[in-house]
Amino acid sequence: MPSSTCTHPYQQHADAPTSAPRPALPERSRPDSLTVADGRLHLDDLDLVVTAEKLGSPLYIYSAAQIEANVQRLRAGFSRSSHITRIFYAAKACGSPAILRLMRRLGVDIEVNSGGELQAALDAGFSPRQILFNGVAKTDDELRLAAELDIAAVVIDSLWELQRLAHIAGELHRRVGVSLRLDVGVAPKTHPGLVTSGDAKAGIAMADAFAAFSQAAAEPSLKLLGVHFHVGSQVTSTEPHRLAVRAALDFLDRAEEACGVRVRHIDIGGGFAIPYTDAPPNGSHPWFRSSLTPADYADAVFAELRGRRDDVEVFIEPGRYLVGNAAVLLSRVVSRKSKLQASAPDHEMGADGGAGPEAPTHTHWLFVDAGFNTLLNAVCYDWYYHSIAADRAAEPHSAEFRLAGPLCDGGDVHPGEPGSRGRLLPAGATVGDPIAFLNTGAYTWDTRSTYNGRFPARGFLLLDECLVPM
Repeated sequence: MPSSTCTHPYQQHADAPTSAPRPALPERSRPDSLTVADGRLHLDDLDLVVTAEKLGSPLYIYSAAQIEANVQRLRAGFSRSSHITRIFYAAKACGSPAILRLMRRLGVDIEVNSGGELQAALDAGFSPRQILFNGVAKTDDELRLAAELDIAAVVIDSLWELQRLAHIAGELHRRVGVSLRLDVGVAPKTHPGLVTSGDAKAGIAMADAFAAFSQAAAEPSLKLLGVHFHVGSQVTSTEPHRLAVRAALDFLDRAEEACGVRVRHIDIGGGFAIPYTDAPPNGSHPWFRSSLTPADYADAVFAELRGRRDDVEVFIEPGRYLVGNAAVLLSRVVSRKSKLQASAPDHEMGADGGAGPEAPTHTHWLFVDAGFNTLLNAVCYDWYYHSIAADRAAEPHSAEFRLAGPLCDGGDVHPGEPGSRGRLLPAGATVGDPIAFLNTGAYTWDTRSTYNGRFPARGFLLLDECLVPM
C-alpha cells in the first residue's frame, strides 16, 4: 500500500488561500486610540492581548479618551456659527451606566427613547432639564413620568401622542415642553434598516404637520418649544441634512406665522457617520465608508439656517459618532475546520455540454466565541466590523477564512471583507488566537443576549488608566 504522504486539510490551515494582503490596522477607519506595539494591538496604552488573557472573552473595552476626543471634535465642528448648539447623547447607542456617567462628566446632555433609558439617565446624574424624550411608542406611564419631571422636551411622534400628553399634562396641572418630530420626507442613502425619514415609521407626516403644530400651540397644557427631524443613521452625505433643514424651515415659515408662535430650537437629530472600512467602493454597502467630519455636517446645516433663522438653538443627537469608534470587541478562536466544497453535479453543466464542473476547493473556517449574541448587527444588518489578529497586528493579513460565531444557527457567520465572503487574517491563524473587532462601540453592548445559554460578553471602560465595569 502506498505510504500516507498527503497533507491533511486540517493541518494548521497552512493551505488557506491567500489574497492581496491588507495591513492589519486601516488608515481611515482606524480609531485614534488604537496602536500596535511589539506586534500586539493596544487601546491607548492597554495591551489588549494581555487584557483578554486576564479577563477572558468575548470582551468589550471602551476608551474614555476616544469618547472625549469625539465630543471635542463634535463641539468644534458645530461651533462654526453664532447659533448655540446643544449636544444630546443618544443613549440607545450604548446605555452602559459607565458611559452615561462619562457623558455627563463631559458636559453632554442626553436623549432617551424609553422610560428605562430615562431612569438610567437620572441614575447617572443627569438633571431632567438635560433630557429629551424621543420614541415612536411611548406609553401613558412614560408620558406621565416625563410630565412630572419637567424634562427639556418630549419629542412628539404622532397626533395621537400629542393628544395623550396634553390630557396627561392637564390631569397633572403641568405645562409640558414639546418638540414635534416631523417626517420631512428626505430619505438618506444608508442601510435600509437605518432610514428614519420618508417611507419609515418615525415622525409626523408633513400632511399632518400643520394640524399638529396648531394643536400644540393652542393647547394650554403644552409649550411648543421646537421641531425635530432625523433622517437616519450612518448618513454618509451632508445633502440629506441640508435638505431636511430647508424643508423644516419652509414649514415653519407658514406654521409660525399662522399660529403666532416662534419655536426656540430646531433638532436635526444625528446620523453622523463613522468609517468602518477603507476598502474602495464595490457597488454594495456604501454606508461603511465615510470621510465626513462634524464640520461638514455643521456647514450644511448652518448654510440653510443662516439669514433665515438666526434666533434658534440647534439640537443634535449623536450616538454612533460619539461611541462607535471607541470600543474594541475581543474574541478568541475556539475551533476550526476545513470543508471540501464539492464540484457542481453533472446536471448543472451547460446545456451545450461545455466545460465540466470546477475543481473542488476547501473552505477554511475559524470559529470565534463572539456570535450574534455578542454582535447582533453583524447578522441583523449584515454589518461589517473590521477584524484583526490582536497578537499579530503588525503582520500582513492575507489568508482567507470564513469567520463564524459559536451559535447553533447557520446564519451565525460574520460578513466577509467588502465584496467577499471571507475574512483576511495572518496565514496560519488557528485555535487560541485573539481576534479583535474594531469600531464596535455603537448599538452592540445593549443588544447582547444569553441565547444558546451563553454568558453575555463582559465590558469595561478604560478611564484614567483604570478599567471601570460597564
